[in-house]
Amino acid sequence: GKPRFWFLVSGFWLACPAFGQPTIEDTIRRLQQFRDPEPPVVEMRVSPEIATLHRQLKHELRDFIIDALNRGADVQAELTHAGVHIASKEGNRPYGQLHNVIVDWKPNGLSAWVAFTTTLGVKCGEDSSLYLLQRAGDAWQLRLAMESNMRLGIDSAHGYFQYAVSRAGPGGHFFVVGANVNPWCSSNWQQLRFEAFTMDASGTPSKVLSKSSDIFLGDYPPPYKLTVQKHVFTLEINGGGPSGESRTHVISYSVEGNSAKRVAPIVLKP
Repeated sequence: GKPRFWFLVSGFWLACPAFGQPTIEDTIRRLQQFRDPEPPVVEMRVSPEIATLHRQLKHELRDFIIDALNRGADVQAELTHAGVHIASKEGNRPYGQLHNVIVDWKPNGLSAWVAFTTTLGVKCGEDSSLYLLQRAGDAWQLRLAMESNMRLGIDSAHGYFQYAVSRAGPGGHFFVVGANVNPWCSSNWQQLRFEAFTMDASGTPSKVLSKSSDIFLGDYPPPYKLTVQKHVFTLEINGGGPSGESRTHVISYSVEGNSAKRVAPIVLKP
């Protein structure tokens, strides 16, 4: 745990974090001081201070969870003990809210690996991050991180995030694909972004693909489906038709070696 000092106050001993040791609670508190302006003002830029604190919170959560995993502790229980709670978005404080933490042991049968995601609140949506860890001796080592860069604006955040991991191939190689939709305060038409990385037996990632496609959000939570089968990943997307209506688009890629190639199917029906 964090270093602590003990103080005698009115006959009671109180434990306090060591001086200069910031906590996740501190960062959450600072982020929640920022409020949304009242309508009709819609500000989609992110101030440098918010972007810095948001990134700090992501990394504090990442390190906290990795530490818990290395100690064999229950992540949810550890977060609760630290005063960090899962919360739905409330009021006009979009930042500094933890919406979800999910730990995925042995993703798609990879026995020496664990993945976890964290989802934080942002204006008009959410921002998820993926961390992929490999067992090395007695500890989990971070090998791949998929994170947004909020300094670029709200629309850089990872909304509606999904990921998938392939089964291990020859030599222990596999690939990871992550997809997300940019948050925005208006319009059902947005961008789906997706990228894929191959992973070798040593845990070294290589990016093989980074693409985007139009997506129609509508009333379809989630607005797309991501699946992996053998060496192929497929995205089924609510996209646009020739007359502006929405229909299902299909994007499939075969990932082999250090390359990705578009493959059939292209559409589900004419």
